[in-house]
Amino acid sequence: MPAMSKEIGDQPSREGATDRQLIRALQQGLPIADIRTGEQVGCGNCSGACCRAGMVISLRPEERAQMEEVGTQMEPYTDIPLRPGSSIKFFTLQSDCGNLGQKGECLIYAKRPVACRSFQEQSWGCLQVRQVAGFTHTVGTNENPPPQARPVEISPRTSKGK
Repeated sequence: MPAMSKEIGDQPSREGATDRQLIRALQQGLPIADIRTGEQVGCGNCSGACCRAGMVISLRPEERAQMEEVGTQMEPYTDIPLRPGSSIKFFTLQSDCGNLGQKGECLIYAKRPVACRSFQEQSWGCLQVRQVAGFTHTVGTNENPPPQARPVEISPRTSKGK
């Protein structure tokens, strides 16, 4: 397990780094690791936490149609104001994304929605959804960084009935 940074300030609990420690680590560019595996936070050691029920996602009409085609259930989310005339709408996922494979990998990675492309691993949003999914994090040091996450295997999407 990576050594804890002395620059962070708060002592971590046994459950992992505090929110304050994680925010400072992000600001300082320190590596953040999954406490169970010791690997740096990344898509390769996650199970698609950002693609699970309850997430709010912005979609263009064609992206929404594609997600509904694979069985993703969603409801309009109206708490975010939109520019007048914008075709982009916000939705709350009522089910996990229908484009997730059995291991949590994205089956349409090369053609995923813009919102998915802009969601950055190791961002504050990433850490928050990982915490909701049950992941716990620790902060490493630049002198002793945790190992990189294993790469995600991307499976080609097969067409249904075409």
